[in-house]
Amino acid sequence: MKSFNIYKPLNVQNKKPLDFGSGSLSASLGEDGKFKSVNYKNEDYGYITMSLLDQFPNDKWYDSSFVREYRKGIAGNAGFGLHYTRFQTRQSYISEEGTIILERDKGPLKLRSYFQAEGSTVTQVDHLTNGSSEVMAVPVYWEGRANMNRSSYGQLTEGGPIPIPEPERRSSWQNETLLLENKSLKTSAACSFSLNGSFLKDENLLNEESTLLTEITLQPGETGECQLTIDLEPNGGPEKIWDFKNREFKEKEVDFNSFVVQQNINYILNCCSVSLNEEETCVITDHQLLPLSWNRDSYYMVQLLLEAQKRGKTSPGTAEETVKKHINWMFRRAERPEKYWGRAYLTNGTCKDLVFQLDQQCYPLLEICDYIEMNNENLFKLGADIWEEIDQILSMLLEYKSSSHWIFATGETPADDEVEFPYHFSSQVLMWYTIKKLDKLNQLRPFTEKPLNSWAENIKRDTWAEFVTPEGIFAYLVDLKGNCSLYHDANDLPFIYAPVWGFCEKEDPVWNKTFAFALTGENKGGFYEGKYEGLGSVHTPHPWPLGDGQQLLYYYYHEDEQGIQRILERLKQVVQFDGMFSEAYSENSGEVTSRHWFSWPGAFISTVFLYMEET
Repeated sequence: MKSFNIYKPLNVQNKKPLDFGSGSLSASLGEDGKFKSVNYKNEDYGYITMSLLDQFPNDKWYDSSFVREYRKGIAGNAGFGLHYTRFQTRQSYISEEGTIILERDKGPLKLRSYFQAEGSTVTQVDHLTNGSSEVMAVPVYWEGRANMNRSSYGQLTEGGPIPIPEPERRSSWQNETLLLENKSLKTSAACSFSLNGSFLKDENLLNEESTLLTEITLQPGETGECQLTIDLEPNGGPEKIWDFKNREFKEKEVDFNSFVVQQNINYILNCCSVSLNEEETCVITDHQLLPLSWNRDSYYMVQLLLEAQKRGKTSPGTAEETVKKHINWMFRRAERPEKYWGRAYLTNGTCKDLVFQLDQQCYPLLEICDYIEMNNENLFKLGADIWEEIDQILSMLLEYKSSSHWIFATGETPADDEVEFPYHFSSQVLMWYTIKKLDKLNQLRPFTEKPLNSWAENIKRDTWAEFVTPEGIFAYLVDLKGNCSLYHDANDLPFIYAPVWGFCEKEDPVWNKTFAFALTGENKGGFYEGKYEGLGSVHTPHPWPLGDGQQLLYYYYHEDEQGIQRILERLKQVVQFDGMFSEAYSENSGEVTSRHWFSWPGAFISTVFLYMEET
């Protein structure tokens, strides 16, 4: 009998659906056991979603208020799936291997549900037990008419919408399988139902919002089993019956930090690492609201995987294999029609927003350096074409260098917002660090004749010369003509990593004064006062968990135990009950205000937790 550890979610105010997946497939569950969505990769459209929501309208791409409301609907819709009237959920569990378990009851009737994903298939197995001394009949309903849609990709700062074809939906029974199709997307989902191992069929499922699917009659002490399988890459027949009776699940207690780290690793591997084939994996920032890939977000996500593998918190080789396949995806699959990486990508490599952001060009190069540092044998696992690409990307970056300084322009900030002035501080720090790491790598495996050591020295020299203001802090943006803006954003992680990377010392007065400024009301649009005050972003005007992560790392550098404990308490108040963090939360209540699903902040915070284990 296989044994797995299970964990209770956190007892906190911020709830969201529970997520699980197989990498290429992902799903989210409500506490009542109904699906909010089931999602899967698609070669033509990137990501397909099965949910109750109507397709995103093509005339609303630039309506940010509508985008926010549509996103709320993903978390808040009633859901679809098997339903048992008046059963109350008493406890949910998260298994270390990705299974979700819900325990419900209705008087003496006990219902234990298992949810698991494998490949293109999600399976629900319900065990109903009659704990009374009488024969009991339990009606089993199917609720909700799910649609097959393309994911909306609706952004608050839209950089180029990809219109969605008008839906052509059809549902039909094919033998013992209910087939839901969207002909315009050439996609479908196959649903099969069984009771105690025998498949069920009900014509009413084609048209009704709620259907009595079957009724289970249970003798005293008897257990019956219902099973639902949804396959988003159907092969024509009903799926196999899963057996959960030979699995043992043991509840285990873990501390807050460990739970968060584990959950964020699982989310990245199970819901965000979309394997396209044996050689390529796209890492998306979330599986629900924006199943798109940003080089920036994915870098910090795979950094968590690498740091976890160093400490034995993932299966041996898991992180390295994911990172290798992600590097292949970035260099071989992700489009670069103008030679540079765009802002965001569909899983199939289509560029969603062709905007030049300086930091997004650095992260793939830095990821290669991290991958090689993990194991020098990885030098030989990257193809010759990728090494050639590195040199070409360096040549492309020179096109964005100032004619007078070793400082590089960007079209947007790391918050995906337009820049007032073209030169952005934390992106220069990142550029310097990337070139420095590439110089070291070039000595191991030559790939360019460019004098990278000189480049790094020049970037650091000119950044210090041009970004330090008369107030003695780093400017956020400059134009190299004497104009600058004073601001600091939760998205600017290279700033907080500057002492670790060696750009400055942790005692440096300019760096410390800049961060002190960031945590005051003078940081207009970046700091939000209130009971849960903190560092955020003008992009979504509230405190951000990314800002809390910056503070935590800052206090860790300075061995400020009081500061560390204060931020840990904050994180325990704003975290969601499954250990994940949102984009932003209310400065007054701590409740989620934006993006329940957003892997980057949890990945960053988890990485800081791993650093803290070393003290």
